[in-house]
This record gives sequence, structure tokens and C-alpha cells, in this order.
Amino acid sequence: MPSAYLEKVEIYKNIDIEIFNISAKENTGLIDLTDYLQNKCTIFVGNSGAGKS
Repeated sequence: MPSAYLEKVEIYKNIDIEIFNISAKENTGLIDLTDYLQNKCTIFVGNSGAGKS
């Protein structure tokens, strides 16, 4: 993973925000994310064009 991405992720990890690395292309991490989202109010953040929708 690019170092710029890893630096940004560390910021969120350091303040105890749950991080999920997912990829629809590689079909990884989606089950963990789906399970975590059950009965929760959440937000998605990321660059424009990153696939948040």
C-alpha cells in the first residue's frame, strides 16, 4: 500500500476509529465491513472517486 495512505490510516487508528481495508475488485474485507455496520450509524470518508458510493 502507498505510504501516503498508510500515514493517513495511522491518524485514525491512533484515535481508536475502526478501519477496514476493503476492495470490491479483490473481493476482500467486505464481510467484515458488512458485519460491523449492522445496527450502526456510520460515515464513509475518502477522496473523490475513491468508491464511497
